[in-house]
Amino acid sequence: MAKEKDPKKTTVKNKGMKPAGQEERQSPKTAQTEQKEEVREKERPAEKQNVQESAASEERPKERPQQERERREEKKAVDEDWKGQVQKEKEQEQTTKEEVHPPIPEANFILFVSGFATQTLIALGQFENPMTKKRETNLDQARYTIDTLKMIQEKTKGNLTPEEEKYLEGVLYDLRMSYVASMK
Repeated sequence: MAKEKDPKKTTVKNKGMKPAGQEERQSPKTAQTEQKEEVREKERPAEKQNVQESAASEERPKERPQQERERREEKKAVDEDWKGQVQKEKEQEQTTKEEVHPPIPEANFILFVSGFATQTLIALGQFENPMTKKRETNLDQARYTIDTLKMIQEKTKGNLTPEEEKYLEGVLYDLRMSYVASMK
Protein backbone atom coordinates (compact mmCIF):
# COMPACT_ATOMS: atom_id res chain seq x y z
CA MET A 1 0.00 0.00 0.00
CA ALA A 2 1.31 3.24 -0.97
CA LYS A 3 1.17 6.07 1.42
CA GLU A 4 -0.62 9.09 0.26
CA LYS A 5 1.17 12.31 0.72
CA ASP A 6 -0.46 15.01 2.73
CA PRO A 7 -1.16 17.83 0.33
CA LYS A 8 -0.44 20.41 3.05
CA LYS A 9 3.07 19.12 3.51
CA THR A 10 5.41 19.97 0.76
CA THR A 11 8.90 18.85 0.18
CA VAL A 12 11.80 21.05 -0.67
CA LYS A 13 11.41 20.13 -4.29
CA ASN A 14 7.84 21.44 -4.32
CA LYS A 15 8.68 24.62 -2.51
CA GLY A 16 6.62 27.45 -3.87
CA MET A 17 3.89 25.23 -5.14
CA LYS A 18 0.54 25.56 -3.49
CA PRO A 19 -1.36 22.59 -2.21
CA ALA A 20 -4.35 21.58 -4.24
CA GLY A 21 -7.43 23.64 -3.65
CA GLN A 22 -5.64 26.73 -2.35
CA GLU A 23 -4.64 28.23 -5.66
CA GLU A 24 -7.65 30.49 -5.90
CA ARG A 25 -7.52 31.78 -2.35
CA GLN A 26 -5.16 34.65 -1.67
CA SER A 27 -4.20 36.11 1.61
CA PRO A 28 -4.91 39.84 2.14
CA LYS A 29 -1.19 40.59 2.02
CA THR A 30 -0.87 38.96 -1.36
CA ALA A 31 -3.75 41.04 -2.76
CA GLN A 32 -2.16 44.23 -1.43
CA THR A 33 1.19 43.25 -2.86
CA GLU A 34 -0.37 42.69 -6.29
CA GLN A 35 -2.07 46.11 -6.13
CA LYS A 36 1.23 47.74 -5.31
CA GLU A 37 2.86 46.00 -8.23
CA GLU A 38 0.11 47.21 -10.55
CA VAL A 39 0.62 50.79 -9.35
CA ARG A 40 4.35 50.42 -9.87
CA GLU A 41 3.78 49.16 -13.40
CA LYS A 42 1.66 52.23 -14.13
CA GLU A 43 4.33 54.54 -12.67
CA ARG A 44 7.18 53.06 -14.67
CA PRO A 45 6.32 54.89 -17.91
CA ALA A 46 6.24 58.13 -15.90
CA GLU A 47 9.65 57.27 -14.44
CA LYS A 48 10.99 56.63 -17.94
CA GLN A 49 9.67 60.03 -19.02
CA ASN A 50 11.29 61.68 -15.98
CA VAL A 51 14.58 59.99 -16.85
CA GLN A 52 14.32 61.30 -20.41
CA GLU A 53 13.53 64.81 -19.15
CA SER A 54 16.43 64.76 -16.71
CA ALA A 55 18.75 63.61 -19.51
CA ALA A 56 17.55 66.50 -21.64
CA SER A 57 17.97 68.91 -18.74
CA GLU A 58 21.52 67.63 -18.22
CA GLU A 59 22.30 68.77 -21.75
CA ARG A 60 21.00 72.29 -20.98
CA PRO A 61 23.27 72.92 -17.99
CA LYS A 62 26.22 72.35 -20.31
CA GLU A 63 25.00 75.34 -22.29
CA ARG A 64 24.12 77.38 -19.20
CA PRO A 65 27.59 77.44 -17.61
CA GLN A 66 29.01 78.64 -20.93
CA GLN A 67 26.42 81.40 -21.12
CA GLU A 68 26.93 82.25 -17.47
CA ARG A 69 30.70 82.43 -17.96
CA GLU A 70 30.24 84.74 -20.94
CA ARG A 71 27.84 86.91 -18.94
CA ARG A 72 30.30 87.06 -16.02
CA GLU A 73 33.14 87.99 -18.38
CA GLU A 74 31.02 90.76 -19.89
CA LYS A 75 30.06 91.98 -16.44
CA LYS A 76 33.69 91.80 -15.34
CA ALA A 77 34.75 93.84 -18.35
CA VAL A 78 32.04 96.39 -17.60
CA ASP A 79 33.07 96.45 -13.94
CA GLU A 80 36.73 96.93 -14.88
CA ASP A 81 35.81 99.76 -17.27
CA TRP A 82 33.67 101.35 -14.58
CA LYS A 83 36.40 100.97 -11.96
CA GLY A 84 38.94 102.52 -14.31
CA GLN A 85 36.62 105.45 -14.99
CA VAL A 86 35.99 106.00 -11.27
CA GLN A 87 39.73 105.89 -10.59
CA LYS A 88 40.35 108.51 -13.28
CA GLU A 89 37.63 110.75 -11.81
CA LYS A 90 39.14 110.41 -8.32
CA GLU A 91 42.56 111.35 -9.64
CA GLN A 92 41.07 114.38 -11.42
CA GLU A 93 39.26 115.45 -8.24
CA GLN A 94 42.46 115.06 -6.22
CA THR A 95 44.37 117.20 -8.74
CA THR A 96 41.61 119.82 -8.69
CA LYS A 97 41.55 119.88 -4.88
CA GLU A 98 45.32 120.27 -4.74
CA GLU A 99 45.11 123.17 -7.19
CA VAL A 100 42.31 124.90 -5.24
CA HIS A 101 43.50 124.02 -1.72
CA PRO A 102 47.14 123.25 -1.08
CA PRO A 103 47.77 120.36 1.31
CA ILE A 104 47.56 121.29 4.99
CA PRO A 105 50.94 121.14 6.71
CA GLU A 106 51.55 119.10 9.83
CA ALA A 107 50.43 120.85 13.00
CA ASN A 108 53.18 122.31 15.17
CA PHE A 109 53.59 125.07 17.74
CA ILE A 110 55.05 127.64 15.33
CA LEU A 111 52.06 127.30 12.98
CA PHE A 112 49.73 127.59 15.99
CA VAL A 113 51.34 130.90 17.02
CA SER A 114 51.35 132.09 13.38
CA GLY A 115 47.57 131.63 13.24
CA PHE A 116 47.09 133.94 16.22
CA ALA A 117 49.55 136.46 14.72
CA THR A 118 47.60 136.49 11.45
CA GLN A 119 44.31 137.09 13.31
CA THR A 120 45.94 140.01 15.16
CA LEU A 121 47.25 141.56 11.93
CA ILE A 122 43.79 141.28 10.33
CA ALA A 123 42.24 142.96 13.40
CA LEU A 124 44.85 145.75 13.14
CA GLY A 125 43.84 146.32 9.48
CA GLN A 126 47.21 145.30 8.05
CA PHE A 127 45.63 142.42 6.08
CA GLU A 128 42.32 142.13 4.28
CA ASN A 129 39.59 140.34 6.24
CA PRO A 130 38.90 137.12 4.25
CA MET A 131 35.18 137.24 5.14
CA THR A 132 34.42 140.83 4.15
CA LYS A 133 37.26 141.30 1.64
CA LYS A 134 37.98 144.68 3.28
CA ARG A 135 40.67 146.07 5.55
CA GLU A 136 39.05 146.74 8.90
CA THR A 137 40.47 147.82 12.24
CA ASN A 138 39.24 146.20 15.45
CA LEU A 139 41.63 147.15 18.27
CA ASP A 140 39.70 145.20 20.91
CA GLN A 141 40.06 141.99 18.91
CA ALA A 142 43.76 142.70 18.32
CA ARG A 143 44.34 143.32 22.05
CA TYR A 144 42.52 140.03 22.90
CA THR A 145 44.68 137.89 20.57
CA ILE A 146 47.90 139.54 21.86
CA ASP A 147 46.81 138.79 25.45
CA THR A 148 46.02 135.19 24.45
CA LEU A 149 49.52 134.77 23.03
CA LYS A 150 51.02 136.24 26.23
CA MET A 151 49.01 133.68 28.30
CA ILE A 152 50.25 130.83 26.06
CA GLN A 153 53.82 132.05 26.61
CA GLU A 154 53.37 131.96 30.39
CA LYS A 155 51.64 128.55 30.44
CA THR A 156 54.21 126.86 28.18
CA LYS A 157 57.31 128.32 29.88
CA GLY A 158 59.93 125.57 30.23
CA ASN A 159 58.09 123.23 27.83
CA LEU A 160 59.11 124.81 24.53
CA THR A 161 62.18 124.24 22.42
CA PRO A 162 64.59 127.23 22.24
CA GLU A 163 63.45 127.85 18.65
CA GLU A 164 59.75 127.95 19.69
CA GLU A 165 60.47 130.28 22.64
CA LYS A 166 62.44 132.68 20.44
CA TYR A 167 59.71 132.68 17.77
CA LEU A 168 56.92 133.36 20.31
CA GLU A 169 58.89 136.24 21.89
CA GLY A 170 59.59 137.79 18.48
CA VAL A 171 55.95 137.52 17.38
CA LEU A 172 54.68 139.07 20.63
CA TYR A 173 57.14 141.97 20.33
CA ASP A 174 56.20 142.66 16.66
CA LEU A 175 52.45 142.49 17.39
CA ARG A 176 52.71 144.86 20.36
CA MET A 177 54.63 147.38 18.24
CA SER A 178 52.01 147.11 15.46
CA TYR A 179 49.23 147.60 18.04
CA VAL A 180 50.87 150.77 19.41
CA ALA A 181 51.40 152.08 15.87
CA SER A 182 47.72 151.43 15.03
CA MET A 183 46.55 153.42 18.10
CA LYS A 184 48.22 156.65 16.89
